[in-house]
Amino acid sequence: MLTCCVHQGLVVVFVDKKVIKFYDSAGASGRVILGSVFRYVNDEHRRKKSRPLEDGWRLVGCDPAEMPQQENGDDCGVFACAAADFIAGGRPLTFDQGCMDAYRLGMVQCIRLKGIPIPN
Repeated sequence: MLTCCVHQGLVVVFVDKKVIKFYDSAGASGRVILGSVFRYVNDEHRRKKSRPLEDGWRLVGCDPAEMPQQENGDDCGVFACAAADFIAGGRPLTFDQGCMDAYRLGMVQCIRLKGIPIPN
């Protein structure tokens, strides 16, 4: 998840499809962020494999018809977490603004029960 200023969106790298995709509940395209993430992924690949990424990678900006859109200025982080959860589970993004309070409470309960792992 990326945080810029006071807004949060989500970038997902689908390595098997050679796609880097931006999801934003406020409808921003994410073009600048996508370029930065591609450079990072390419640099890491080059550092670990001693060669650049293969050709054919696509950078896909947010499609507001695919990503549910928030109706306030407060829930972008919860939308980003919900999108990450749904994508990781292979589910379509079927949530909406009405789900955010319950999703936020679920996140709090998960943190309370499981804690947040902190690397050593």
